[in-house]
Amino acid sequence: MIPVSLPRTVWIILGIVILTMVICVAALIAALPGSTAANQSQTSEAIPPMQGQFSTLTLATAFPDSPASVPVYRVDAIESIHEINGNRFSEKDSIPSAEEAPALAGESLKKYGGLPENALLVSVVPHYVQGYNLQTGENKKSAGENTQVRYIQVINTSPVIGAGIDLDLGENGEILSIFKDWITSYTTIGDTGIIPAQKAYAKLTTTGTVDRIQGTLPEGAKVTKIVFGYYLDCDVGSTLEPVWIFYTTFPDNPVAIPLMVDATDQ
Repeated sequence: MIPVSLPRTVWIILGIVILTMVICVAALIAALPGSTAANQSQTSEAIPPMQGQFSTLTLATAFPDSPASVPVYRVDAIESIHEINGNRFSEKDSIPSAEEAPALAGESLKKYGGLPENALLVSVVPHYVQGYNLQTGENKKSAGENTQVRYIQVINTSPVIGAGIDLDLGENGEILSIFKDWITSYTTIGDTGIIPAQKAYAKLTTTGTVDRIQGTLPEGAKVTKIVFGYYLDCDVGSTLEPVWIFYTTFPDNPVAIPLMVDATDQ
């Protein structure tokens, strides 16, 4: 799979992974014979290993009803467009507001075949450059950088993580970048049973995610929405993976990111 351009909040998770790796390497070095830390550990309590539990995660929504079974889909064709048409990160005279960006995105997408009917708007986020005057120590007036508009594909009312459109818009709705991975053809090949959302949440709290996230989520992380969906982690000819999606927000960035748990794991 070629994933949709990563939301900026996903870098939080990547940071967690990197931090975990650093801690693990430090622990190994400390345990080497002759090291100061190793000698000290013989006379003091050993540092417990990281458990990888999301102990800071809180549930801020109700569990949805769980269907007994769901359709299984085979992916027959995927349209992929990955283009950068301008400087996404330079200062602009103006950028679309959150209110006007979706309409502008729909108009600008006509050159790429238009906005698909089964597209669901996920988020609209204007981004600004905050300047700083080194001489006066004062912040300069912020300038527009781009407005990010994200859509996700929906199949039979279920969102498909990994299938969507990610746009950066500039002045007058100009598309500065587009990352599109869209399932254009699929076949229903049967049904499969799934676990309840409650059981999936229990797995989530012990980092039982599809992408095997390690470490601890930041304080204040909240699950604000739970839905059943699919995960596009396959090539053409493979099947979509049924997942429970736990949309999670963080204090420093309220745009929810999807944490996924395998819905078929009994």
